[in-house]
Amino acid sequence: MKMALMDGSNSPSDQRPDHGPPHRSTDAEQQAGTPLLLHGPVFSDPGHRRARILKWVLFAVILFASAWFAGFSASIYRVEKLPGAALLTRPDDATDRLFQETPIGAPIPAATEAPYAAVRNAPLCDLSAADAPPELRRHGLHLASGRDWSGDLLGQDCGVIGSIYADMMRVDAATGFIRTLEPELANADLLRERLGPAGAAMRIFPVAYLDMPATVPEDPPAKGAADADAEGAADGAAAAPRTASLLEDPAGRAILAQALADFATAEGHSGLCLEASGVADVWAGGLRDLLADLGARLAPAGGETCLIVPANSRIWRDPAVVAASTRVVIQMFQSGSEGIGPSALAPQDWIDLTLADIAALPEAGKVVLALGNFGQLWKSGAPATERIGFAQAHVMAADTGGSAAFGGQALNTLVTHAEVNSGPSRVWLLDAASFHNQMVRAKGLGLRSVALWSAGTEDPGVWPVLWADATGKAVTESDLAAVPMDHRVVYRGEGPVLTLAEAPATGQRRITLDAGRGLITAQRWLAPPRPYIIDRSARRNENVVVLTFDDGPDAEQTPAILDILRDKAAPAVFFTLGQNVLKAPDVARRIVADGHEIGSHTFFHPNTDAISDTRLTAELNALQRLLRAVTGQGTVLFRTPYGRGTGPATGREARPLAQIDGLGYLTIGSDVVPPDWERATVDDLLYHTFTGLEGGGSRVIVLHDAGGDRSTTIAALPQMIDALREAGYRIVSLSELLDIPREALMPTATGPAIWFDRASFAALSLWGKGLFWVFWAVILFGLARSLAVLVLALSRRHFRRPAEPFLPPVTVLVPAYNEEAGIVASVRTVLASDYPDLRVIVVDDGSRDHTFDLLQAEFGQDPRVRIIRERNAGKWMALDRAYDALETDFVVAMDADTVIAPDAVRLLMQAFADPQVGAVAGMVRVGNHGKMLTRLQALEYVTAQNIDRRAAERLGAMLVVPGAIGAWRAEAVRRAGLYTNDTLTEDADLTVAVQRAGYRVVFEEAAYSVTEAPETLRAFLRQRLRWTLGMMQTGWKHRAARREGRAVGWIAIPDLFLFGIGLGLLAPLADIVFLAALADLVISGGLDAWSEPEAASWTVVLAYLALPAMDAVVAALAILWDRHERGWLLLLLPVQRLVYRPLLYITVWRAVIRALSGRLAEWGRQRRAGSARLPLDGQSAKGG
Repeated sequence: MKMALMDGSNSPSDQRPDHGPPHRSTDAEQQAGTPLLLHGPVFSDPGHRRARILKWVLFAVILFASAWFAGFSASIYRVEKLPGAALLTRPDDATDRLFQETPIGAPIPAATEAPYAAVRNAPLCDLSAADAPPELRRHGLHLASGRDWSGDLLGQDCGVIGSIYADMMRVDAATGFIRTLEPELANADLLRERLGPAGAAMRIFPVAYLDMPATVPEDPPAKGAADADAEGAADGAAAAPRTASLLEDPAGRAILAQALADFATAEGHSGLCLEASGVADVWAGGLRDLLADLGARLAPAGGETCLIVPANSRIWRDPAVVAASTRVVIQMFQSGSEGIGPSALAPQDWIDLTLADIAALPEAGKVVLALGNFGQLWKSGAPATERIGFAQAHVMAADTGGSAAFGGQALNTLVTHAEVNSGPSRVWLLDAASFHNQMVRAKGLGLRSVALWSAGTEDPGVWPVLWADATGKAVTESDLAAVPMDHRVVYRGEGPVLTLAEAPATGQRRITLDAGRGLITAQRWLAPPRPYIIDRSARRNENVVVLTFDDGPDAEQTPAILDILRDKAAPAVFFTLGQNVLKAPDVARRIVADGHEIGSHTFFHPNTDAISDTRLTAELNALQRLLRAVTGQGTVLFRTPYGRGTGPATGREARPLAQIDGLGYLTIGSDVVPPDWERATVDDLLYHTFTGLEGGGSRVIVLHDAGGDRSTTIAALPQMIDALREAGYRIVSLSELLDIPREALMPTATGPAIWFDRASFAALSLWGKGLFWVFWAVILFGLARSLAVLVLALSRRHFRRPAEPFLPPVTVLVPAYNEEAGIVASVRTVLASDYPDLRVIVVDDGSRDHTFDLLQAEFGQDPRVRIIRERNAGKWMALDRAYDALETDFVVAMDADTVIAPDAVRLLMQAFADPQVGAVAGMVRVGNHGKMLTRLQALEYVTAQNIDRRAAERLGAMLVVPGAIGAWRAEAVRRAGLYTNDTLTEDADLTVAVQRAGYRVVFEEAAYSVTEAPETLRAFLRQRLRWTLGMMQTGWKHRAARREGRAVGWIAIPDLFLFGIGLGLLAPLADIVFLAALADLVISGGLDAWSEPEAASWTVVLAYLALPAMDAVVAALAILWDRHERGWLLLLLPVQRLVYRPLLYITVWRAVIRALSGRLAEWGRQRRAGSARLPLDGQSAKGG
C-alpha cells in the first residue's frame, strides 16, 4: 500500500495563526455543485460538541477495556489449585525404588529425545569461558552418548576446556557397519552452538567406538542383500567387508578409514578419535595401520587422529601405535566389569605406576590423561556392574542410611548402601578428591593435558581443581568445601509421570591436604549433596501403550487423526496449545466429545526453563481457563514443551517442575518419540516406534498433530495402531494407565466465571480472526492498487503540445508569510525564467519578520514585480486578493520557499493551448537532502508524482495541483469559486472544484520547482497532519462529485478514503500480523529445531514482503523517469518501509481523530533555512 502525496509543498498557511473569516460559497461554486458552507471549514465544530461526545465514548471504551483486562488478568493468576499428585497412589517404602540418574553410556538414538536450548551455568571464576586465552584451553571433556549435550554439561568451565571428545559412532566388528549415535549433533558447528558461548572456541573430536574382541567368528551368519541394505539404512552407515578381523583386512581398513574421514571432514570436525577399549591387544597392528591410513586422509584438511585406550591395555605401550596418532587419550580408570568383586576404580598406587610408564614414553607429549569422575555400582545378585554419577551415588547413600568414606591406600571413595531394591550394594566413586590427586601426580611427571571423563557424572569440585591448575594456584580446602548440586538431576522409580520430590541442597565437606605430598588424604561429609530428585511413577508390567499428540489442535490435521482413532476405536491424549485452541475451538470440543483426554502444553509453547515463574503461571492458567470455556472441562495433565521424554536432564530444566507440581498438575513424560517433526517416512516412524518398545511393559508414545506438516503422521497412524495390536499391545487411555477416573483428570468446569471466560476468549478469538482478515485486506487491496496505478502510469500519454509555442501573458503569484529566509531567491528564479511576458505578484500576508522590507529593497523598482501587503488572513485569502489585481488570463502559483526552473513557466503554459485544460500540475523536488528525514521525503515525492500523478492524469482524476508549482486558467479558478478556507489544503480543494466546473487538469513533469522539506520530526508531523486532514476535508466537501459522473468523484475521492485513509488506519494491524508470523519463523525455524514453522507463517511473511517488492519496482521506475533525482535513494526503501511509513500511519490516525472531534489543527511557526537550490544546469528535463 502506498499513500498518495497530498500536497506538493510546505504552504505558507501552515504557519499562520488563523485562517481568516469563514467563506461563503459564491454563485459560481453553487453552479459547480459545491455545497453551501455557512459554518466554517469542513469538519469544524466551534462549539466542541463532537469533541465532548468523542471524549466520553473513548473514556467509556477505555474504562470497559481496562476493567475487562484487570478482571481477566486477575483470573489468569488466580486459578484454584488442581489435585495433581494427590491422585497418584505411591509406594510407602521410598527405599524400595529404583534409583536412576539421567542415563549415560547406552547409545540412545537422538531422534527419540527432544532437542534442548544452549544454556550454561554462570561460572564461579571471573573469566568468561568464551574469552579464555588459547593457552588456558589445554584440557578436554568427554560427552557420552545418550546425555543432553548442552552448555550445562560444561559446569564451571571457566575456559579451561579446549577439546571435546563426543561419542558419535560405533563400528560393528562383524559387519563393519558404522552406527551414528547422535545424528542430530553430528555437525561440529551445531554441537558448538548447543554448548553455548564457550563452545565456539572448542575443537570437536567425534569418537568412533571399535568393538573388536579377541575372537571374531570366522564366518558370520549370512544375510541377504536386502537385510544388509536395511541394516545399513537403519543405522545411517557405510559398510566394510565382513571378515574375521576388519583391522587385518587392508581393503576393509581402507573403506572404513575413508568413511570415517569423510564424516569428520564433511561435518567440520577437528579430527576423529578411535576408542579401542573394545579392541583386544591382538589387533594392535591392524589398529596402527588404520590410524595411519585415517591420518593420511585427514591431514589434507588439517584433521588430527586420536586414539582412546584404557590404561590396562597394552596397545598404548606400542611406540608404533603412538607414532601413528596425533594424540593418545589414556583412560586412567578400571572398568570394574571384569567379573571381580567391588574394587577401587583408580587406586593411587596403580595411578602412580601407570603415570610413570606413560611419562617414559618417547612421545609422552601426545598423551591426554582421561581422568574418570563417576561411580561403579555393584548390586547384590546383579550380573554386571552399572556406571552411575556422583550425584546418584550420594542420593542413594543418604536415602538408604549408607555412608561415603574416602581414604585408605586407594585414595578413592567407597559409598555403601544399606538396601537398594532388596539387596546391599557398593559404589566405588571417583570424585574431586581423587581427581585432584591424579592431577598432582601427573603434573609432577610433566603430563599437563587431561580430559574429564565424563561430563554430567562429575563431582562439581573438579572445576575448581581444573581452574586452579590453569591459573597455577594450589587447591585449598575452601575450594572444595561447598558442593552445589542445582545443575544435577537424579530419578527414582519408573514410569511416565514425573514429580519433583526434592529441591537441590548444597553439600558441605572437609578435606585434609598432605602438605608434603600435596595429596588429599581424607574427606569428611558434613552435609550430603542433594540434586533435584524426581520421582517417576505409573510403570506397568503389561504390554499397553498410550498414544499422545502434542502441539494441536490443528483445524485440518487433528480432525483427520480423530477420524482414524474413531475408526480404529483407539483412545488418545491430546496435549494442546492455547493459541491453537483459540484458532480451532470446535476441534478441541470434538476431542473431548469423542472420549479422548485433553492436556496442557502451555499457551504459546515457550521453553519453560527460560521464562519467569510469573509467565509460566500465566501460560498454564490461561490455557486452563480456555479449555474450561471451550470444552466445559479442565485438565490436570501437563507436558513440558521441548521436554525430554524421560524427564529433565539438568537442574535448569527441572526447576519449573516445582511450580508445575505446586499448581496441581501431573507432568507426563514419554517413552517413545518417533521423529515426525523431521522429514521421516512412514517406515521411519514405525521403525522408531517399535525400537522404543523393546523390553515390553507400558509405554507412552508421543506424536504431533500440529506445528508443521503432519501428513506422514496421519499416514502412519492406522498402520501403527494395527501393528501395535498385532504385536500384543493394548492401546489404553492415560486414565486407565494411571488407574484414575477420567473425570478426575478432566474436572468439569463450574461457577459463574465460566461465562466470563467464554466471552473473553470468544472476543480474543474474534480479534485474531479479525486481524487475519485485516491483514489480507491490506495486502491484497494494497497490491491491487499499486499494480493498477503502475499500469495506468505506464499507459499514460503526455498531453499534446501545440505546433507553435503557446506563450500568453502570465502572472506568477507568490503568497508569503514570514519568509525572509527564501523569498528573495524565490522571486529571483521567477524573474530568471525564459518566458517572454511574465509578471510577478507577491502578497505579503502580514509577515512579522523582514519579508516585506527585503522585497521592497530588492524588487521595489522592478516594473515586473508588484508587492501587495495585507492584514494576515491566511494563504487562501492572500491568493484571492491577488486575483483581484490580476491582469492576465493565466496564473502560475508557487510557494515562497520554492525556487523554479527557468523553463518551467514556458513548459506549463503549453497545456493551455487546449481550452479544456483548467490547471497544470508541475513536478516538485526536495532541495534539502542533508538529513535522513528529508531524503525519505524526496523518495516519496519522486514516487508519488512520477507514478501516482501520471496515473491520476490518465483517469482524469487529479486530486491536487501542488502549491509549490501549478498553473491555472484564471477563468476556471473564478468559475470554481477561487480559493476558500473550507479545507486546510486549499490547493487540493481548488483542483477538485476546477474539474467539477468542467475543466481538465493535466501533469507536466518536465516543469519543476525545488522546495524546502521539513527537517525536524515535529515539523514533518505537523505538515503531514495538515495535508492528511485537509485532503479528508476536500474529499468530504466534494463527495457529491460522484453523482456528476466525474472521475475525480467516483475514482479519486473513493481512492483517497479507501486507500489513503482506510488502509492507513489498518496497516499497523497488518504489521502486527507480519511480526507475529516472522517471530514464528525465527523461533520455529531457527531457535527451535523441534517444531516446524506453520505454513501460514510463511504465507503471511511472503505476502507481506510482496508490498516492499512492489514499492521497489514502482520507485525504480519513478527514478528512471526522473533524470534529476538521485538513484541511490532506492537504498532507503527498507528505512522507508520500517520507519517512514509508520510515521504516515500515525498522521492518519491523528487526522481521523481531529476530524471526528471537530478540533482542527493549530499551526505554529516553522523555521525556514532557505536551502532550496536548483540543479547546476538549471533546466528542466524534457521528458514525458
